[in-house]
Amino acid sequence: MNRRLFLKALAAVGGGAILPQTFSLSSMYKQANAAINYSAVNITASSVPPILPQIINVFLYGGPSELAGNLSNIADIEANSQSKYTDFFQGILDPQDVATDGLVTPSGFWGSNKSGINNEADRGAGGDDMQFLLDQGHMSVYRTMMKRKNTSQSHRESILMSQKGSLDIDFAPGFGFKLAGLISENRALFEANTTLADGTAIADVEKLVMPFVSISDGDTRIFDKDSSVTVPLLFGGISVDTELDNPFSRNIPNPGADPAAEEAALDAIVQQSVNESGKDYSEVLEAFKLRQELADAMGTFDGAFDTGGAGLNLPTLTDAADIAANGGNTALVYPNTSIGRIMRAAVTLSIENPGTLFTTLGGAFGGWDDHNNGVDRYPQRMRDVFAALRVAMLHIKYLHNAATPINGLTRPTDNIIINVFGDFGRRVNLNTSLGWNHGNNQNFFTLGGARPGLRTAAGVDAMGKVAGTTVRVGDAGADRQFTEPASGSYEFEPMSVASNIYKYFGVIHPAVIDENNPDPLTSSEDPENPGQLLDPGSPPIEEDPTKNGAV
Repeated sequence: MNRRLFLKALAAVGGGAILPQTFSLSSMYKQANAAINYSAVNITASSVPPILPQIINVFLYGGPSELAGNLSNIADIEANSQSKYTDFFQGILDPQDVATDGLVTPSGFWGSNKSGINNEADRGAGGDDMQFLLDQGHMSVYRTMMKRKNTSQSHRESILMSQKGSLDIDFAPGFGFKLAGLISENRALFEANTTLADGTAIADVEKLVMPFVSISDGDTRIFDKDSSVTVPLLFGGISVDTELDNPFSRNIPNPGADPAAEEAALDAIVQQSVNESGKDYSEVLEAFKLRQELADAMGTFDGAFDTGGAGLNLPTLTDAADIAANGGNTALVYPNTSIGRIMRAAVTLSIENPGTLFTTLGGAFGGWDDHNNGVDRYPQRMRDVFAALRVAMLHIKYLHNAATPINGLTRPTDNIIINVFGDFGRRVNLNTSLGWNHGNNQNFFTLGGARPGLRTAAGVDAMGKVAGTTVRVGDAGADRQFTEPASGSYEFEPMSVASNIYKYFGVIHPAVIDENNPDPLTSSEDPENPGQLLDPGSPPIEEDPTKNGAV
């Protein structure tokens, strides 16, 4: 079906009446967006990936403390902090060991005391799941995503920098929309040289079903539009809920009647109106047909989730390490938490629909603004996040080249990448309110995507690594204590996350990004002086462990 006709049809029937929107507008944000010069982007037939990646973007609104993923400086932090961590977390200075009940995992994550990994007394802050994901090659951690170009610690500026992938926080489009524009403007390259993960050829990018999706992320700015480019309507982002309820279903006038008959009656009314008008409204009919096509495509997901996921058969675990990490159980089950339900929906959609290229998650992943009482809230929420991520990665692992339970696809899943980050990091001083104020250094967690050629030539060498080393800075007993990259450590800006995603889809960034070689997708101009750069842009993340110092 021709999606271009659908665009015209929407105009004829009033635009957004057919499809849901992905975000609500907020008065704190400006809505005008700057144009991107997509023709200046270096992307070629040989650089686009043979199988399209699928990205799940997890944004931790509020900005979490880095400590769950980085206790490498905890002794120095404890010695200088206003409030003592050991008053609340016995063993936080010690490595996991039965004798000491230490909480620090071998890679410096905040784990549980190993003498009782499943007891309620002290289960840490997700560090055991982090260590498992790292050890099994499912995840890498970058401890030095550091804001230096714009050191503002306001939520607004930090969220927009991250979600737009640019210092132009007021006018740049969101990086999800830039990705949509990139694919749309270079459709011939993708149609001729790539396939979906199930081997389906891409005859027309406009025929992709739900390529850009938001799940419980109503306030995301990732899909802010670039008014200078027209993309297929479905590239603008579609919102679904955690049960993957069908966003294209239509309420029938008589709920007790036969749904098929009612659908046919509605379509007949439209046809009659068109015939009687004496005008050509074929685009409207095309829109109605497309709505039904999309409803059918989503119907299988809706059914599988109708009973709280009972219809979704997750794989059975067979590897000993996976079973041990799953509490000795072979049955894989997502946590019955808001975070678990969102993650289950995102991973299921990505696995069962290879045409879903980018999904952003929010909602329950927010609430990390722990200025006070962080000692009570933070560890549990980190456990919730990484328990869900562990199940997600095992879900992805066991369906690699195995038949999927809903659509029966046999496809690789090593093209699925999950990125996890937030507004910013936080200071490491535990303040007198038992929380942490804003800071500029944070962890970046990236999972999956070990397919050769995607992250690096080999793929797997980029995973199971910790990159970046930190030091504590600030005066003893003062609030302004934080970590920053150690001298000589690898580091990158938050905008590099967006740049990295463009790389996965085939963008060749300048070898050196500067005023003479700006990056067209992440650079920003002075709105008062067009043509004058405020920032030449940010390079993609260096994922080669021989170059980023990862261990």
